[in-house]
Amino acid sequence: MKLRIENLIRRIRAAFFYITGQDPQLLNFFSGLFAALFVLGSLYRLRIHYMIQVDTAFMVSQAPVHLFLKGLFNEALFSLCGSSIFLLFLALLRRVLGTPFRKAITNALNAFACFLVTGAAFLYNTSFHFWISMNTGLTRDLIFESLATTKLNEAAHFLKPADALFFTVPIALLLLHLFGRPFAIWRNRIAFSTASLAAVAYILWGSFTAFPAEGDMARPPLCYTISSFFASDNWNTNETFGTDGEATTNQERSVELIDGRFINPEVKTGAGKLRYRSGEKWNVLYIVMESIGKEYIFNTEKGNKMPMPFFHELIKKGLYFDCHYSTGNTSPRSLFSMLSGLYPSPRVQMFCTRPDVVIPSLRTFLGDGYDAFFVTPGSLDWFFPRGFMRNSGFRDLYGYSEIPGKIMNETYGKNDIDAVTFFIERLKKTAGRPFIGVYYSFAAHWPYVDYGEEYRIFPDTRNRLNRYYNNVHMLDCQIKRIYDYLEEAGLLDKTILVVLSDHGEAFNQHPGVWVHSRDSYNENFSVPALLYQPGLFRPARITLPTTHADIVPTLLDAMGIRYNRRLFQGESMLESSPRRKYIFLFGNENTMTSINTNMTKLQYSLRDKMCWVFDLNRDPGERRKLPCGGYREQMEAMMEFHRVQPAILESYNRSLEKGTGFYGQRHYPLK
Repeated sequence: MKLRIENLIRRIRAAFFYITGQDPQLLNFFSGLFAALFVLGSLYRLRIHYMIQVDTAFMVSQAPVHLFLKGLFNEALFSLCGSSIFLLFLALLRRVLGTPFRKAITNALNAFACFLVTGAAFLYNTSFHFWISMNTGLTRDLIFESLATTKLNEAAHFLKPADALFFTVPIALLLLHLFGRPFAIWRNRIAFSTASLAAVAYILWGSFTAFPAEGDMARPPLCYTISSFFASDNWNTNETFGTDGEATTNQERSVELIDGRFINPEVKTGAGKLRYRSGEKWNVLYIVMESIGKEYIFNTEKGNKMPMPFFHELIKKGLYFDCHYSTGNTSPRSLFSMLSGLYPSPRVQMFCTRPDVVIPSLRTFLGDGYDAFFVTPGSLDWFFPRGFMRNSGFRDLYGYSEIPGKIMNETYGKNDIDAVTFFIERLKKTAGRPFIGVYYSFAAHWPYVDYGEEYRIFPDTRNRLNRYYNNVHMLDCQIKRIYDYLEEAGLLDKTILVVLSDHGEAFNQHPGVWVHSRDSYNENFSVPALLYQPGLFRPARITLPTTHADIVPTLLDAMGIRYNRRLFQGESMLESSPRRKYIFLFGNENTMTSINTNMTKLQYSLRDKMCWVFDLNRDPGERRKLPCGGYREQMEAMMEFHRVQPAILESYNRSLEKGTGFYGQRHYPLK
């Protein structure tokens, strides 16, 4: 046995010497790249392990030590393979040239190696942030989604000091041979010894410890990302993009959902029992709560203070949507719906973030003289429907770059408290004019930065769920600040408050499901929504399923503003009963969802080609997936909606651009 091992080592060494010709240039490139990649992988593994240890809610592995050792072992193999491939490339290049590399070629190869390591560092750093926030690495769909909705120069503003280690340390090790042979020798000894120890530790750990198999987090990020481009469950291009063909059905010629599969034709529209009056110019103030799920806002199960006591009292005085769902599990789709009265396009590529979207928002229907503004501590260059907002009348948009305030280095935005102060100052500038203002919070977005002891209802801030609850409470205090200002300024009696969340947030209620945009469970979609104005809305609770698309029609009815119902898809909750059979939701992971009035939730993954049902009355926690066989009508309606909605939005938007009617339907004169 010993002789066989010695022979194997001798053959490997002979092959290595044959490839390199014992050329110190090739050896330096090979060993430098190996050291750079292995240290990069080690930093990546250490940061993930550290997050698992300090964040007590981050439960991604039953055996964190095994995950660390297996990951480190895989990084050693990946580094060896990657540097060996580079070595073969260099050996082939040298043989083609026939001479040792000259200085110019050596410098070019050093630059090329630095480029490769920088690219790997970017991939590792990005994968780290995706894993710890969403429990997924950098995949094909996330790459295309980010390119379509995010500016890279804006993302660079939020790099942390620890991120810089991913870029500086590997590059320094790669080029260490330039400082002399002794530095390179010690670099090589330490790198190869550490990699060998990692391999031995992983093998010994596996020999004496029973541990579960780890998932994709143990794979090197580059392998994970490349494999995602070839995964059989990736969606096809024709499902990623909307259609732009001629209308062939009555439904395609109507924005309103009129197909018998969607509505009950025998139900007629008409004013319901909830009173409303017209003839006044009302102010409208949206408070959009980022990532606030309904299940968290009043939760006191852990013996804690109620996270949102002020909001809890406010819903007793207004029209509360008690079974409300966001139309998407991402912000742009939700903002589009709550301001347009339409469903978003059920496609992975977002229609609502395009710059050419000219679909009207609530601002459009309010008439002349309205001051319209939007304030958020987050960035307007990240997942934001800027074109829709500007084109529909929101001329003043204030985001991360536009508002003063403390920069929250741990997160991706400005301080919410400072942003609310700015919003109140902006309210003061309305100077007696009617206004529509939107405040869009950010504090409850990952990574849930700590706002200090004053707002802590849970003292342990290492736990991400605790920090989230603390920030939900902080946001409740900011809502009260805005309310108090309106009252002090004499604006409360003239203002409709719309308080709702863009989407929910997940904390491993279902294993592996974190944040909001990669799954379609209730924790991702179920959100609070309130319309408050005692002069218009009696205290009431709506228990039927509702969505963001219902907000604008309800507000227009309440304010007595005439509008063409054929150009809306949401329904006014001032009607006696809704016509629709289902509400429709779209998950960013390419999942369609429909919920009927009996709380049957049917879902179909267009990525995985799988269908399932949850009975939310009997199974509100969504623990038992039921087969879809007995829900043929609901399935047909949902898939027809998935087919026609992109074409409806495209055609409607095009008709607005041209100034023509949409198959004979026009809005009443817009002032």
